[in-house]
Amino acid sequence: MCGIVGFIDKNRVLNDDNLEGLLECLIKRGPDNQSFETHNGSFGKAFMGHARLKIIDLSDAANQPISSNTSPLSIIFNGEIYNYKALQQKCIKEGVNFITESDTEVVLKTFELFGIDKTVELLDGMFAFAVFNSKSGEVIIARDRFGQKPLYYGTQHEVFGFSSDVRSFAQIFPSLTINKNALGYLFSELSTPRENSIWNEVKKLKAGHYLKYNEKGIDIKKYWNPQFSNKNKKTEINFETVDQLITNSVKKRLVADVSVGTFLSGGVDSSLITALAARESEKKISTFSVGFNYEKYNELPFAKIVADKYDTDHHELNVNPKDFDTVDELINEFGEPFADSSMIPTAFVSKFAKSKVSVALGGDGGDEFFAGYPTYNEALLMQNRFKKLSTFKGIAKIGSYLISNSKVQNVSELLNNPSKNKSKALFRNMGFNKNQLDSLFSDSKVSNAFHNTSIEIIKESELNTNSIFDSIWYSTLHTRLVNDYLVKVDKASMFHSLEVRSPLLDKDLFQHVIQYSPEQLLKGTNKSILKKIAEKYVPKEVLYREKMGFAIPIGEWFRSELKNQFIDVVINSKQTVISINYKYIEKLFETHLQGEDHSHKLWALYVFHKWLNNWQNNFGLKTYFSKAL
Repeated sequence: MCGIVGFIDKNRVLNDDNLEGLLECLIKRGPDNQSFETHNGSFGKAFMGHARLKIIDLSDAANQPISSNTSPLSIIFNGEIYNYKALQQKCIKEGVNFITESDTEVVLKTFELFGIDKTVELLDGMFAFAVFNSKSGEVIIARDRFGQKPLYYGTQHEVFGFSSDVRSFAQIFPSLTINKNALGYLFSELSTPRENSIWNEVKKLKAGHYLKYNEKGIDIKKYWNPQFSNKNKKTEINFETVDQLITNSVKKRLVADVSVGTFLSGGVDSSLITALAARESEKKISTFSVGFNYEKYNELPFAKIVADKYDTDHHELNVNPKDFDTVDELINEFGEPFADSSMIPTAFVSKFAKSKVSVALGGDGGDEFFAGYPTYNEALLMQNRFKKLSTFKGIAKIGSYLISNSKVQNVSELLNNPSKNKSKALFRNMGFNKNQLDSLFSDSKVSNAFHNTSIEIIKESELNTNSIFDSIWYSTLHTRLVNDYLVKVDKASMFHSLEVRSPLLDKDLFQHVIQYSPEQLLKGTNKSILKKIAEKYVPKEVLYREKMGFAIPIGEWFRSELKNQFIDVVINSKQTVISINYKYIEKLFETHLQGEDHSHKLWALYVFHKWLNNWQNNFGLKTYFSKAL
């Protein structure tokens, strides 16, 4: 895994004195080598920088940027291509010679032969890369199908920049201002949305897209768009096929020139991945688990059952509030404010794993692919209710005007404004709702952020689906998965220079699973298909226990060991960059101390204040916030 950064400076306005500085924020992503190249031409000046973590082809010959010896193209790449050996052979048959054994050179040569559209179609993996043409000055950046690897971009004063880390833009752009929509979404959903960063001037390239930048400007294209609406629902579940697809996905992700282990939380997904990895690996698998001194958060006993069954080289770590001193650095490493508190155990288990291995397999994607959350039960219920009530559409609309009962209003909304109704299902009820945001910020653009973003994604989903369930299913992939869970894993693991691969986030597996109906996915229990397959590999006391999630006792800590720290960081050190109602925060904190659970809200407030302070201290950016709100 690595980090990339680059820019095209049309009018050569950027200072050349500290180009190496652009790589500083990427060093944890790529500690093994940092290098860059510059190009000059009629397009202005171009910079291509790379920080490398050696996973495939450990030689220095595979350091980046890698330039072609047959064309004016060069590439910087972040990620892993699992089918790179097959693509290499495909290129060799076309007469291509390779200098390295790296997957990066394979991407470059594939691009040379087939162009961007065919290349991204052929690639099987997680990636963010940039290919630059030193003759024309055109740069193409691309991001993988599910958005596992981050990729930011933006244009200011005719400078086009891109990076794996939003902090790069502190040096590329002269000014940055807070994006109100991203700010509101953060406090609602604990992360910024898929397209907006915390800065107005910096965007995120959406998953499954590529971008061309040249003298004509920016052109963005969506290259991967699974059509839920075109699928023929299967009448029977082919468990053998699903099993084989998952097994093949695990096998692909075990290939590396370094040691590989697994995260083992004791849940269904990580237990299944560990079981298959142990079976398919030629070496004994190392497993890593993290726990807490609070029973309801501690999954170590369940992880140990799986580890014992497969005789893994098992390692356990207990996390305590005394370990919190490194968390401030972790918050800074995310670049943007990010408030999913499970970032903490993810970072700790990554650090723990890095002491033994350089690659770890994780279970991300299982809940999204196989309907593991209550959201999907709600979606099916909504779909069935819509079918039953659709004949009463007109009556429900009239009733909503005459009767203020909430149930009648909900029925009317379901029938007459389904997009709005479906968007509510995306709210996880972890952060602040609209009324609470009104009390916190008193700015409608902030408080309406979740609603506006969710409606936009739901409407997009309706172009690709033909049922309420599929619409919400599609939307969860483009919200909580790409905005929260994948960002958490990428940033927390790269904080310790560990590469994490997710076998359940596989394009072939996904193409197969979306052919099943919601009734099949939810037959008897959430994730019924995955659990049925896992019965062959995972002990039932692990498989059918109550779902815990990868949570952390941050709420308990705010009532005890971290109480004074919250008071100092948030309440006593009131920031003045944006207008926040601190009386409301004090009341919220007091009710939390009295027993109400506001864990996620308080963590969001803590993170935001820490992030803001980090930016100001590290970059001297008071002027960056002058137009914030």
